Amino acid sequence: MKKLFLILICVISNSLFSQGTLNLFNYSVYNMQGRLFARGSQNCLPSVWTSYEFPASTFATILDYNDSLPYIGGWSARTSATGAITNHVPPNSGFLTTVSPITRWQFSWFLTKDANGVQTGDQYMMGDDAFSAPCGTTPVYDYQIGSNTLVESFWFYLPATNETYLVVQ
Repeated sequence: MKKLFLILICVISNSLFSQGTLNLFNYSVYNMQGRLFARGSQNCLPSVWTSYEFPASTFATILDYNDSLPYIGGWSARTSATGAITNHVPPNSGFLTTVSPITRWQFSWFLTKDANGVQTGDQYMMGDDAFSAPCGTTPVYDYQIGSNTLVESFWFYLPATNETYLVVQ
């Protein structure tokens, strides 16, 4: 009975801290170009990141790293503070499958571009500050408004469903 209880606690703990779904909603008329980061709860490792371009008036749900195509074609990772950076390509990366349950979406830094690819001058550092601060990534914001475009951006996490949202409008 004790072993069963211990296994149940481990399963519940793992489900409370796992990558979860990332919902990207870009309701604006601007394209987004930036970087997306996820990290583990232990010493902020493993650390997984990518560069991305996300079109205007688009939404996507990313279930995990291997589900990030067509907007994200590859991920970089580091499993220790002094370890080498490794690169991984979805959709069939065993490494990405392994680190997905032990990481959570942390933040996205992005800028906005018009339809011609010209930068608007607005940059956003969106994320969960309580989760990012221990990793040395501050400040990040859950709400920002661009000074040039007046584009609003929201980042929020729903623990009940283990979903992270980045909304740009």
